[in-house]
Parts: sequence; C-alpha cells; structure tokens
Amino acid sequence: MKTIILIFMSLLLACSKKEDAPKFEDKKKVEVVDDVEKVVEKKKEKASKFIELKYLKEDRPESLKFLGKAKHGLRWQDENGENWFILSASRAKHNGLSQIENLYATHAVQKGDDFKILSSVKQVKPKCEFDWNAAFEQRAVSILDLDGDGFGEVTFAYRTACTSDVSPSTYKLFVLENGEKNVLRGTDIIDAGKAIGDGKFTHDGFVQNKILLEHAERVWNRTVRVKL
Repeated sequence: MKTIILIFMSLLLACSKKEDAPKFEDKKKVEVVDDVEKVVEKKKEKASKFIELKYLKEDRPESLKFLGKAKHGLRWQDENGENWFILSASRAKHNGLSQIENLYATHAVQKGDDFKILSSVKQVKPKCEFDWNAAFEQRAVSILDLDGDGFGEVTFAYRTACTSDVSPSTYKLFVLENGEKNVLRGTDIIDAGKAIGDGKFTHDGFVQNKILLEHAERVWNRTVRVKL
C-alpha cells in the first residue's frame, strides 16, 4: 500500500514541475517575425501615399512644358509629390494632308510653381519614302503602384510604321517609375482574317522587378493585336 502511495505522489510531483516549468520563446524566431511585420507595414505606409488624382486639361498648370499637342494625361500623388504625365504629338503636312509626325511622353513632378522632369520619351519620324503612321495605344495607358513602393508606375504604348502595304507595325510598351524607363520592343499583330505578324518582343530594364515585367507582358498581350 505504501508503495502505491509513493508512486502516486511521485506522479503528482512530476506533473506539478512540468506545469510550473518556465516557457521560453524562440527569441530569434520572434525577431524574424517582427522584422517581416515591419517591412509589410513600411510597404503599406508607402503604398498609402500613392493616390490617383483626376486629370483635367483645364487644371494643367501653364508652367508645365512639353512638346507637341496633348493627347492624353494622368495625374497622381506619390512619394515624389504631385505628378503629371502627358502624352503629346506634333503634326505636319504630307501630300497636302495633316498627319501625326512625332510622339512625346513627359513625366514631371510639381515643385511649387515649377516642374522637374523625371522621364521623357520621344519618337521622331525617320526618313520615310512611304506612308508614315504613328499613334498611341489608348488601351495600354494606366497609372498604378503594383510593387507597393510608394512610386506610381505609368504604362503606355505606341505604334509606328513606314509602309506601303499591310505589314505589322513597330510596337513599343513603356513602364516608367521614378525616373526609370522599362520597355518592351517588338511588332504587333494585324488581324485581317488571318494573323499577320507574330507579336514577339524583347525587354530592356525591369531589373530585379518581376512584378513590373509581368504587368508589362500582360498589357502587351492584351493590346498587341489590331483589327483592319
């Protein structure tokens, strides 16, 4: 009987020690979790500074200078402050008809009454013995903050061609972010009952930014086809 009581008391003592044993957290694991949470919060804070604003041409300051005549515009707020983006074009007469000759894209940040140009793209008409065509692709134009770094990414594209027949045009799609230019270059696909052209492209830029490259490829695939 004494033996049974001793065994029972030993078991009670062991359980008591197990319950009272101090619980230690993995300090290293907690620090890693804290670091990840800080990074996530920092990205959320930066992303919250990106706000798309309504673009109205009548609100466009006269001190914002760009070449050609404005065709489209975007406006937003981000880490740089207030941003303006203008797509514009210049015209010239060819065989008595007025046609678009050069294309321009201008990204500027407003600093008081002045503007600082962060990025600009210019497509100038080359020597062309045939019909010259140049046009922006409206379906490609957008302003987003896909990578959540607090800087807006402008996407736009245009086609150019010097041709006398039905041939694919040169197609370029740009993603501009905080002064950096990323671009896909290739040719479009003409839908004329059967597809003319392959729509293949090469890319330049997008260094260590898979998110922007994937976005550019999606927009390319969505806009590369044109119908006659």
